[in-house]
Amino acid sequence: MSKSGKESTGSERLFTAIRLPHHLQEQVKVWRDDIKRQLFFRTWTDPRDYHITLQFMGDVDTNTIPSVIEVLKEAAAKSGSFQLRLGGAGTFGRPASPKVLWRGVEGERGKLGLLQKTVADHMLPLGFRPEERPYSPHITIARSYIGSEPVQPLPNIENAGSDASWIATDFVLFATKFGRKPMYEVLQTFPFPYSYP
Repeated sequence: MSKSGKESTGSERLFTAIRLPHHLQEQVKVWRDDIKRQLFFRTWTDPRDYHITLQFMGDVDTNTIPSVIEVLKEAAAKSGSFQLRLGGAGTFGRPASPKVLWRGVEGERGKLGLLQKTVADHMLPLGFRPEERPYSPHITIARSYIGSEPVQPLPNIENAGSDASWIATDFVLFATKFGRKPMYEVLQTFPFPYSYP
Protein backbone atom coordinates (compact mmCIF):
# COMPACT_ATOMS: atom_id res chain seq x y z
CA MET A 1 0.00 0.00 0.00
CA SER A 2 1.17 3.56 -0.63
CA LYS A 3 1.18 6.39 1.94
CA SER A 4 -2.22 7.46 0.64
CA GLY A 5 -3.69 4.07 1.55
CA LYS A 6 -4.27 3.17 -2.09
CA GLU A 7 -2.84 0.02 -3.56
CA SER A 8 0.36 0.87 -5.42
CA THR A 9 0.46 0.25 -9.16
CA GLY A 10 4.23 0.63 -9.39
CA SER A 11 6.68 3.50 -9.52
CA GLU A 12 8.34 5.89 -11.93
CA ARG A 13 11.87 7.29 -11.67
CA LEU A 14 11.25 11.04 -11.82
CA PHE A 15 13.09 14.33 -12.02
CA THR A 16 12.37 17.89 -13.06
CA ALA A 17 14.45 19.66 -15.69
CA ILE A 18 14.76 22.36 -18.32
CA ARG A 19 15.10 20.85 -21.78
CA LEU A 20 17.72 21.98 -24.25
CA PRO A 21 16.04 23.37 -27.41
CA HIS A 22 16.29 21.32 -30.59
CA HIS A 23 18.74 23.64 -32.37
CA LEU A 24 21.10 23.45 -29.40
CA GLN A 25 20.73 19.67 -29.16
CA GLU A 26 22.10 19.56 -32.70
CA GLN A 27 24.87 22.05 -31.90
CA VAL A 28 26.04 20.06 -28.89
CA LYS A 29 25.78 16.82 -30.88
CA VAL A 30 28.28 18.18 -33.43
CA TRP A 31 30.68 19.05 -30.61
CA ARG A 32 30.07 15.67 -28.97
CA ASP A 33 30.85 13.78 -32.16
CA ASP A 34 34.16 15.64 -32.40
CA ILE A 35 35.13 15.11 -28.76
CA LYS A 36 34.28 11.40 -29.03
CA ARG A 37 37.41 10.98 -31.14
CA GLN A 38 39.51 12.27 -28.24
CA LEU A 39 37.75 10.99 -25.11
CA PHE A 40 36.35 7.54 -24.41
CA PHE A 41 33.29 7.20 -22.20
CA ARG A 42 31.14 4.14 -21.65
CA THR A 43 27.80 5.94 -22.13
CA TRP A 44 26.94 8.95 -24.30
CA THR A 45 23.68 10.81 -23.71
CA ASP A 46 21.20 10.78 -26.58
CA PRO A 47 21.01 14.43 -27.78
CA ARG A 48 17.21 14.34 -27.40
CA ASP A 49 17.80 13.80 -23.66
CA TYR A 50 20.02 16.87 -23.08
CA HIS A 51 18.67 18.85 -20.13
CA ILE A 52 19.48 20.85 -17.00
CA THR A 53 18.25 19.01 -13.91
CA LEU A 54 16.31 21.02 -11.34
CA GLN A 55 15.56 18.24 -8.83
CA PHE A 56 15.98 14.48 -8.89
CA MET A 57 13.21 12.63 -7.02
CA GLY A 58 14.11 9.00 -7.55
CA ASP A 59 11.51 6.23 -7.63
CA VAL A 60 8.07 7.70 -6.97
CA ASP A 61 4.90 5.70 -6.35
CA THR A 62 2.54 6.26 -9.28
CA ASN A 63 -0.25 7.17 -6.84
CA THR A 64 1.85 10.15 -5.74
CA ILE A 65 2.45 11.54 -9.25
CA PRO A 66 -0.81 13.59 -9.44
CA SER A 67 0.19 15.36 -6.20
CA VAL A 68 3.68 15.98 -7.59
CA ILE A 69 2.19 17.53 -10.73
CA GLU A 70 -0.09 19.85 -8.74
CA VAL A 71 2.79 21.04 -6.58
CA LEU A 72 4.98 21.66 -9.63
CA LYS A 73 2.18 23.70 -11.23
CA GLU A 74 2.28 25.93 -8.15
CA ALA A 75 6.06 26.29 -8.46
CA ALA A 76 5.82 27.21 -12.14
CA ALA A 77 3.11 29.79 -11.39
CA LYS A 78 5.63 31.71 -9.27
CA SER A 79 8.34 31.68 -11.94
CA GLY A 80 9.15 33.58 -15.10
CA SER A 81 11.14 33.02 -18.25
CA PHE A 82 14.86 33.81 -18.41
CA GLN A 83 17.78 33.59 -20.81
CA LEU A 84 20.34 30.80 -20.74
CA ARG A 85 23.39 30.10 -22.85
CA LEU A 86 25.61 27.11 -23.50
CA GLY A 87 28.88 27.30 -21.60
CA GLY A 88 32.18 25.49 -21.67
CA ALA A 89 32.94 21.86 -20.98
CA GLY A 90 34.40 19.97 -18.05
CA THR A 91 34.31 16.76 -16.04
CA PHE A 92 33.24 15.62 -12.58
CA GLY A 93 35.53 13.21 -10.77
CA ARG A 94 39.24 12.43 -10.80
CA PRO A 95 41.08 13.21 -14.10
CA ALA A 96 42.16 9.56 -14.31
CA SER A 97 38.56 8.31 -14.25
CA PRO A 98 35.96 11.10 -14.42
CA LYS A 99 32.36 10.09 -13.85
CA VAL A 100 30.72 12.73 -16.03
CA LEU A 101 31.54 14.85 -19.08
CA TRP A 102 29.41 17.98 -19.09
CA ARG A 103 28.62 21.24 -20.87
CA GLY A 104 28.12 24.27 -18.69
CA VAL A 105 25.26 26.74 -18.45
CA GLU A 106 25.67 30.52 -18.53
CA GLY A 107 23.28 33.45 -18.77
CA GLU A 108 20.77 34.33 -16.05
CA ARG A 109 22.00 31.69 -13.64
CA GLY A 110 20.59 33.58 -10.66
CA LYS A 111 17.07 33.15 -12.03
CA LEU A 112 17.80 29.51 -12.82
CA GLY A 113 18.95 29.02 -9.22
CA LEU A 114 15.80 30.75 -7.96
CA LEU A 115 13.64 28.38 -10.03
CA GLN A 116 15.55 25.37 -8.69
CA LYS A 117 15.01 26.56 -5.10
CA THR A 118 11.32 27.24 -5.76
CA VAL A 119 10.84 23.71 -7.09
CA ALA A 120 12.75 22.18 -4.16
CA ASP A 121 10.80 24.21 -1.59
CA HIS A 122 7.47 23.13 -3.12
CA MET A 123 8.50 19.47 -3.24
CA LEU A 124 9.65 19.33 0.39
CA PRO A 125 6.14 18.92 1.92
CA LEU A 126 5.71 15.79 -0.22
CA GLY A 127 8.83 14.30 1.37
CA PHE A 128 11.34 15.02 -1.42
CA ARG A 129 14.43 16.51 0.17
CA PRO A 130 16.81 18.62 -1.93
CA GLU A 131 20.46 17.67 -2.31
CA GLU A 132 22.72 19.10 0.38
CA ARG A 133 25.51 20.04 -2.03
CA PRO A 134 25.29 23.40 -3.81
CA TYR A 135 23.29 23.48 -7.03
CA SER A 136 25.60 23.09 -10.05
CA PRO A 137 23.59 23.36 -13.29
CA HIS A 138 25.04 21.47 -16.24
CA ILE A 139 24.17 19.27 -19.21
CA THR A 140 25.43 15.69 -18.94
CA ILE A 141 27.07 14.61 -22.21
CA ALA A 142 28.67 11.30 -21.20
CA ARG A 143 29.26 9.04 -18.19
CA SER A 144 31.99 6.64 -16.98
CA TYR A 145 35.36 7.37 -18.57
CA ILE A 146 37.09 4.25 -19.91
CA GLY A 147 40.16 5.81 -21.54
CA SER A 148 43.67 4.79 -20.54
CA GLU A 149 45.08 8.31 -20.10
CA PRO A 150 43.91 10.97 -17.60
CA VAL A 151 41.60 13.58 -19.09
CA GLN A 152 43.39 16.85 -19.75
CA PRO A 153 41.63 20.19 -19.19
CA LEU A 154 39.21 20.69 -22.05
CA PRO A 155 39.77 23.65 -24.40
CA ASN A 156 37.57 26.71 -24.19
CA ILE A 157 34.50 26.59 -26.42
CA GLU A 158 33.59 29.64 -28.43
CA ASN A 159 29.84 30.20 -28.27
CA ALA A 160 29.64 33.41 -30.24
CA GLY A 161 26.42 35.27 -30.94
CA SER A 162 22.85 34.26 -30.15
CA ASP A 163 23.14 30.75 -31.61
CA ALA A 164 24.16 29.40 -28.21
CA SER A 165 21.38 31.17 -26.27
CA TRP A 166 17.73 30.47 -25.61
CA ILE A 167 14.85 31.67 -23.45
CA ALA A 168 13.68 29.11 -20.90
CA THR A 169 9.88 29.38 -20.88
CA ASP A 170 9.00 26.18 -19.01
CA PHE A 171 10.30 23.12 -17.23
CA VAL A 172 9.21 19.49 -17.40
CA LEU A 173 8.63 16.43 -15.26
CA PHE A 174 10.66 13.59 -16.74
CA ALA A 175 10.27 9.83 -16.22
CA THR A 176 13.31 7.65 -16.90
CA LYS A 177 12.70 4.74 -19.27
CA PHE A 178 15.77 2.52 -19.09
CA GLY A 179 16.69 0.78 -22.32
CA ARG A 180 14.86 3.30 -24.53
CA LYS A 181 16.17 6.06 -26.81
CA PRO A 182 15.48 8.76 -25.91
CA MET A 183 15.55 7.58 -22.31
CA TYR A 184 13.53 10.41 -20.77
CA GLU A 185 9.78 10.77 -21.31
CA VAL A 186 7.96 14.03 -20.58
CA LEU A 187 5.06 13.41 -18.20
CA GLN A 188 4.05 17.06 -17.88
CA THR A 189 5.24 20.48 -19.06
CA PHE A 190 4.99 23.47 -16.71
CA PRO A 191 4.99 26.80 -18.58
CA PHE A 192 5.97 30.03 -16.83
CA PRO A 193 3.07 32.51 -16.72
CA TYR A 194 5.14 35.65 -17.26
CA SER A 195 8.52 37.00 -18.28
CA TYR A 196 10.98 38.60 -15.91
CA PRO A 197 11.79 42.24 -16.73
